[in-house]
Amino acid sequence: MIQLAIIESKGFIKYKQKLCYENKSNKNCIGLGIAYRFNNFKSKQILENAKSLSDLEKMLFDVK
Repeated sequence: MIQLAIIESKGFIKYKQKLCYENKSNKNCIGLGIAYRFNNFKSKQILENAKSLSDLEKMLFDVK
């Protein structure tokens, strides 16, 4: 009974609407943050692959 009274109260409804509005406004920022993090991880992986390829080429140059 008490939980229903709290959920149906005007204050809680206003709080819930405010929270939903803030989540909608932050949705784009969260998506951009996830995309940036993923792209940053891909960039690090590409740099590591380039470094290992460079090290391999240096070793092969010494062998020749």
